[in-house]
Amino acid sequence: MFIRRSLFFLLLLSLSSTWRPATAQTFKNLEGSVNIFGQFSGTSNGNGIQDKPTDSLGVLASARQSLHPWLGWEINYSYTRYSERYSTALFPVNVQSNMHEVSGAYLLQGPTIPILGLQPFGAVGVGGLIFLPTTVGGLLVHCADHTQRHVGQAVTTAKVVMGMRA
Repeated sequence: MFIRRSLFFLLLLSLSSTWRPATAQTFKNLEGSVNIFGQFSGTSNGNGIQDKPTDSLGVLASARQSLHPWLGWEINYSYTRYSERYSTALFPVNVQSNMHEVSGAYLLQGPTIPILGLQPFGAVGVGGLIFLPTTVGGLLVHCADHTQRHVGQAVTTAKVVMGMRA
C-alpha cells in the first residue's frame, strides 16, 4: 500500500511540469499545468458539536494563453475529497465530501522584466466552489449543520434588534 501511494505521488509530481505545445498556430503561447495541493483545516466547536475536517490532498489543473502581449485568458479546475467528523455528546458522524473549484479569468499582462524574467499580470474573472457530500446521510447532516447555524444567526439578530428597541 505504501509503495502504491509513493508511486502515485511520484506520478503526480512528474505531471506537474508545464507543457507548451508549439505545433499549431492556434496553440501559440498556450501553457498548461497539473499540480498537487494540500488542504489542512482546523477544528471548530459550538453548541456542543465539534467539527474536525480531515487533511486531504487535491489536484489543480490550469490552462493559460496569451492572445496578445498584454491580453490573455486562464481557466482552472481543482478537486479534493475529505471527511468532516462531527462529534456530539450522543454519537460521532463522518460526512465524506467532494469539493470542486472552477474559475476563469481574463489576464492583463505587463512587460517582462528582462533581468528577472518575470511578467507581472492582473486577472479579472469569475469562479465557483461546488461542495457535494457523497451520501444522502452526509447531505442530511450537512443540511442540519447549516440549519443550526442559520437559526443561531436569526436568534442573535433578533436579540440585537430587541436590544436596540430598549
